[in-house]
Amino acid sequence: MQRVALASRLALKPKVLLLDEPTASVDAPSAQLIKEASLRVRKQFATTLIIASHDWQWLYEICDEILHLFQGKIFGSGRETFIYGPWQKMETEKWGKYLSDGQVVYVTEPPCQNATAVINELSIGANHLNCCEKDIVLNGIVSRLSLERKTGHVFATILVGELPLAVRLTPQQNTRQSLYPGKSISVGYHLGQIKWI
Repeated sequence: MQRVALASRLALKPKVLLLDEPTASVDAPSAQLIKEASLRVRKQFATTLIIASHDWQWLYEICDEILHLFQGKIFGSGRETFIYGPWQKMETEKWGKYLSDGQVVYVTEPPCQNATAVINELSIGANHLNCCEKDIVLNGIVSRLSLERKTGHVFATILVGELPLAVRLTPQQNTRQSLYPGKSISVGYHLGQIKWI
Protein backbone atom coordinates (compact mmCIF):
# COMPACT_ATOMS: atom_id res chain seq x y z
CA MET A 1 0.00 0.00 0.00
CA GLN A 2 2.84 2.40 0.81
CA ARG A 3 4.49 1.74 -2.56
CA VAL A 4 1.19 2.36 -4.41
CA ALA A 5 0.55 5.56 -2.43
CA LEU A 6 4.04 6.83 -3.21
CA ALA A 7 3.73 5.95 -6.91
CA SER A 8 0.45 7.91 -7.17
CA ARG A 9 2.15 10.99 -5.68
CA LEU A 10 5.27 10.66 -7.85
CA ALA A 11 3.14 10.58 -10.99
CA LEU A 12 2.17 14.21 -10.20
CA LYS A 13 5.85 15.31 -10.43
CA PRO A 14 5.59 17.21 -7.13
CA LYS A 15 7.73 20.20 -6.23
CA VAL A 16 7.63 19.12 -2.56
CA LEU A 17 7.06 15.59 -1.28
CA LEU A 18 6.25 14.95 2.39
CA LEU A 19 7.10 11.44 3.58
CA ASP A 20 6.10 10.27 7.07
CA GLU A 21 7.98 7.10 8.09
CA PRO A 22 8.00 5.92 4.46
CA THR A 23 9.90 2.70 5.17
CA ALA A 24 8.11 1.69 8.38
CA SER A 25 6.30 -1.65 8.39
CA VAL A 26 7.49 -2.72 4.95
CA ASP A 27 9.81 -5.56 3.98
CA ALA A 28 13.43 -4.84 3.00
CA PRO A 29 12.88 -5.00 -0.82
CA SER A 30 9.92 -2.58 -0.58
CA ALA A 31 11.91 -0.21 1.65
CA GLN A 32 14.69 -0.18 -0.92
CA LEU A 33 12.24 0.56 -3.76
CA ILE A 34 10.72 3.44 -1.78
CA LYS A 35 14.16 4.90 -1.14
CA GLU A 36 15.19 4.59 -4.79
CA ALA A 37 11.94 6.14 -6.05
CA SER A 38 12.26 9.07 -3.64
CA LEU A 39 15.81 9.77 -4.74
CA ARG A 40 14.87 9.44 -8.41
CA VAL A 41 12.07 12.03 -8.15
CA ARG A 42 14.42 14.33 -6.24
CA LYS A 43 16.98 14.14 -9.03
CA GLN A 44 14.64 14.15 -12.07
CA PHE A 45 12.16 16.82 -10.99
CA ALA A 46 14.21 18.78 -8.40
CA THR A 47 11.64 17.75 -5.82
CA THR A 48 12.25 18.83 -2.26
CA LEU A 49 11.88 15.86 0.09
CA ILE A 50 10.72 16.43 3.64
CA ILE A 51 11.03 13.17 5.56
CA ALA A 52 9.97 12.28 9.09
CA SER A 53 11.73 9.04 9.94
CA HIS A 54 13.57 7.02 12.57
CA ASP A 55 15.69 5.38 9.84
CA TRP A 56 18.87 7.32 10.69
CA GLN A 57 21.08 5.57 8.19
CA TRP A 58 18.86 6.51 5.26
CA LEU A 59 18.40 10.08 6.47
CA TYR A 60 22.12 10.73 6.82
CA GLU A 61 22.89 9.19 3.45
CA ILE A 62 20.39 11.28 1.46
CA CYS A 63 19.49 14.44 3.38
CA ASP A 64 21.20 17.80 3.05
CA GLU A 65 19.84 19.03 6.37
CA ILE A 66 18.41 17.25 9.40
CA LEU A 67 16.42 18.77 12.25
CA HIS A 68 15.50 17.01 15.48
CA LEU A 69 12.00 17.35 16.86
CA PHE A 70 11.66 16.85 20.60
CA GLN A 71 8.31 17.20 22.35
CA GLY A 72 6.92 19.09 19.36
CA LYS A 73 9.77 21.61 19.08
CA ILE A 74 12.76 21.79 16.75
CA PHE A 75 15.87 21.08 18.76
CA GLY A 76 19.25 20.86 17.13
CA SER A 77 20.56 19.38 13.95
CA GLY A 78 23.03 16.63 13.33
CA ARG A 79 23.70 13.83 15.76
CA GLU A 80 23.19 15.12 19.25
CA THR A 81 23.02 12.48 21.96
CA PHE A 82 19.85 12.54 24.06
CA ILE A 83 20.07 10.97 27.52
CA TYR A 84 16.86 10.60 29.48
CA GLY A 85 16.51 10.71 33.29
CA PRO A 86 15.82 9.89 35.99
CA TRP A 87 18.95 11.43 37.48
CA GLN A 88 20.28 11.02 40.98
CA LYS A 89 22.82 12.79 43.16
CA MET A 90 25.88 10.56 43.32
CA GLU A 91 28.24 10.01 46.22
CA THR A 92 30.76 12.30 44.48
CA GLU A 93 28.28 15.20 44.83
CA LYS A 94 27.83 15.11 41.05
CA TRP A 95 24.59 14.21 39.33
CA GLY A 96 24.39 11.15 37.12
CA LYS A 97 22.88 7.83 36.24
CA TYR A 98 24.17 4.28 36.32
CA LEU A 99 24.29 2.36 33.05
CA SER A 100 23.75 -1.40 32.69
CA ASP A 101 27.51 -2.04 32.55
CA GLY A 102 28.17 -0.19 35.84
CA GLN A 103 29.58 2.98 34.28
CA VAL A 104 28.10 6.32 35.28
CA VAL A 105 27.01 9.12 32.95
CA TYR A 106 27.69 12.31 34.87
CA VAL A 107 25.82 15.54 34.17
CA THR A 108 25.47 19.03 35.57
CA GLU A 109 22.62 19.51 38.04
CA PRO A 110 19.39 18.79 36.14
CA PRO A 111 16.42 21.18 36.26
CA CYS A 112 14.29 18.23 37.42
CA GLN A 113 14.88 14.54 38.12
CA ASN A 114 13.43 13.36 34.77
CA ALA A 115 14.96 16.05 32.54
CA THR A 116 16.61 15.11 29.24
CA ALA A 117 20.30 15.89 28.77
CA VAL A 118 21.72 16.67 25.33
CA ILE A 119 25.41 16.26 24.58
CA ASN A 120 26.95 17.50 21.37
CA GLU A 121 30.45 17.02 19.95
CA LEU A 122 31.62 13.95 21.81
CA SER A 123 35.31 13.04 21.40
CA ILE A 124 36.64 9.54 20.86
CA GLY A 125 39.95 7.82 21.42
CA ALA A 126 41.34 4.33 21.08
CA ASN A 127 41.68 4.10 24.84
CA HIS A 128 40.99 6.04 28.02
CA LEU A 129 44.24 8.03 27.72
CA ASN A 130 43.24 9.57 24.37
CA CYS A 131 40.20 11.20 26.01
CA CYS A 132 41.82 12.18 29.31
CA GLU A 133 41.48 15.94 28.68
CA LYS A 134 37.70 15.52 28.96
CA ASP A 135 35.80 15.70 32.27
CA ILE A 136 33.96 12.44 31.69
CA VAL A 137 35.24 9.37 29.83
CA LEU A 138 33.13 6.29 29.11
CA ASN A 139 34.19 3.03 27.47
CA GLY A 140 32.01 1.56 24.76
CA ILE A 141 31.83 -0.41 21.53
CA VAL A 142 31.25 0.89 18.01
CA SER A 143 27.84 -0.44 16.96
CA ARG A 144 27.16 1.43 13.70
CA LEU A 145 28.90 3.62 11.16
CA SER A 146 27.15 5.75 8.57
CA LEU A 147 28.27 8.31 6.00
CA GLU A 148 26.85 11.82 5.71
CA ARG A 149 26.56 12.15 1.95
CA LYS A 150 26.78 15.94 1.76
CA THR A 151 29.97 16.43 3.82
CA GLY A 152 31.69 13.04 3.75
CA HIS A 153 31.71 12.95 7.56
CA VAL A 154 31.29 9.62 9.31
CA PHE A 155 28.80 9.16 12.14
CA ALA A 156 29.62 6.49 14.68
CA THR A 157 27.17 5.12 17.21
CA ILE A 158 29.03 4.00 20.33
CA LEU A 159 27.17 1.74 22.76
CA VAL A 160 28.06 2.41 26.39
CA GLY A 161 26.04 -0.16 28.30
CA GLU A 162 22.59 0.23 26.72
CA LEU A 163 23.15 3.92 25.91
CA PRO A 164 23.89 4.86 22.26
CA LEU A 165 26.19 7.88 21.96
CA ALA A 166 26.63 9.71 18.64
CA VAL A 167 30.03 10.88 17.40
CA ARG A 168 30.73 12.81 14.19
CA LEU A 169 34.15 12.35 12.55
CA THR A 170 35.88 13.90 9.58
CA PRO A 171 37.18 11.38 7.03
CA GLN A 172 40.72 12.01 8.36
CA GLN A 173 39.67 11.35 11.97
CA ASN A 174 37.93 8.17 10.89
CA THR A 175 41.05 6.99 9.05
CA ARG A 176 43.21 7.64 12.13
CA GLN A 177 40.78 5.78 14.42
CA SER A 178 40.22 2.85 12.00
CA LEU A 179 36.70 2.38 13.31
CA TYR A 180 34.67 -0.74 12.63
CA PRO A 181 31.61 -2.27 14.32
CA GLY A 182 32.69 -4.17 17.43
CA LYS A 183 35.79 -2.05 18.13
CA SER A 184 36.26 -0.95 21.76
CA ILE A 185 36.64 2.80 22.07
CA SER A 186 36.52 5.57 24.68
CA VAL A 187 34.13 8.53 24.45
CA GLY A 188 34.71 11.78 26.31
CA TYR A 189 32.85 15.01 26.98
CA HIS A 190 33.01 18.10 29.16
CA LEU A 191 30.24 18.73 31.68
CA GLY A 192 29.90 22.22 30.18
CA GLN A 193 28.70 20.67 26.89
CA ILE A 194 25.48 19.43 28.48
CA LYS A 195 22.25 21.22 27.62
CA TRP A 196 18.92 20.46 29.28
CA ILE A 197 15.54 20.21 27.58
